[in-house]
Amino acid sequence: MFEGLKKRLKGVATYSQFADAAREIFYTFIKDDQLQRSFSCWRAAAKDPDEWFKTWFGMFDERLRRLAQADARSAQALSLRKETVEAVKGSITALTYFDEEFTDEDRKILGEILMPEEDAKTYGDIQYHIYAYNDISSSVLRMLSYKHFEDARANDWFDLYSDIYKQYIKHAYSSLIAEKKDSVYALQPLVPVLKQQIDEFEHRLYQGENWEYDKQQALNEVEEEEKEREKREEARKRPKQKTVSNHQIDELSEYLAERVGRISRGGLYTAPRDDKGNKFHPQNPERALWVDLGLMLIALSECVEDRKMAVDVLRKASEKSFKKIVKSSEDVTELDLSIPEAFLDAWEKHNQESPLAHIAMVTVELLYGDLSDIDNLKHAQPDDSEQSKEWSDTVKNLHRLGRDLMAQIAVSIMDDMLEVGHYTKKIFGWDVGEYVRKK
Repeated sequence: MFEGLKKRLKGVATYSQFADAAREIFYTFIKDDQLQRSFSCWRAAAKDPDEWFKTWFGMFDERLRRLAQADARSAQALSLRKETVEAVKGSITALTYFDEEFTDEDRKILGEILMPEEDAKTYGDIQYHIYAYNDISSSVLRMLSYKHFEDARANDWFDLYSDIYKQYIKHAYSSLIAEKKDSVYALQPLVPVLKQQIDEFEHRLYQGENWEYDKQQALNEVEEEEKEREKREEARKRPKQKTVSNHQIDELSEYLAERVGRISRGGLYTAPRDDKGNKFHPQNPERALWVDLGLMLIALSECVEDRKMAVDVLRKASEKSFKKIVKSSEDVTELDLSIPEAFLDAWEKHNQESPLAHIAMVTVELLYGDLSDIDNLKHAQPDDSEQSKEWSDTVKNLHRLGRDLMAQIAVSIMDDMLEVGHYTKKIFGWDVGEYVRKK
């Protein structure tokens, strides 16, 4: 009989207080022009506010009842955080389905995987309604947190969590689509990594922690870093050559012969097995040469005028190198460069989405094949060489966070891969600095 009074004396909000505040917030937001311009669900709701409120509140009511069950002010504040997180997850998961990077075929695949009993159009409609409900809910919950507990402000945990969760869902969806198409999604290893980040984030959030995260400042910093990186890269470049000297071809052939020697001695493309210096070696070491040729072709394509010339230079250098290796004066049978050209195709296709990470994952599949019997691989540790410092952010994340076996191997062999491009460009006069090659 006196439970409600006891709660009010403790500063705990009642269901009625939450419900009245939610109604007020909803109708206030409905009139917000900026919200209507930015979010389609609020534009739709503004056309028939009463009907939308009735439908939305019918589902939202359950959240409020859970919030009202808390018997302490602090518990209620944390409960609000949990409800907000669940709403954010629902909104982002549904909205990502409509991401412009996914084709209609991709969305059809997602629908078949996630809700096989529905056709594509029905699944799309369901996703939109899930997005609309949860997006409105997260906005109202955030305002409830502010009004009742002052537990919401600009630049707090909300944007940071949302950004991480968006990455997680997008990579998860892309992985599902690639698997269905029997193709490789290079950034698949980030899925379990981001999931772990999210779990850790939520644990700390529900312990009462908060973050200072200025999203615009973070974006500006990333943009500045990218501009600086592009400037450094541009300064290293040289005009693409229209002709290639015999001396350059000789240098390339000598370098390839040296790489073959290191491959045969087990000195390249290995992955650490334990902290005692033991290593895993490629199950298909003969393919390492094709990887080297593919990486050299990628570098050549940036150094010479066109693709045809790059392939021609690679052919001349490799044939000359093989003649030296077999110590024959006879002509070497013309090489099939379809695999190296496939590497270049993949590089060009994924040029805007971490091409190096994609090539690394393809390389692991080529060299290591079935990885099921080497699941004891330890985390790879990058060395302090110059090339390690120049890894892309994606590859750094694969090492820093990755637990996926392929990602660990990819990181382990990254220096061996980068060396080929580095040395090739140096032959063509690029300012790539010194590079310490493995023996």
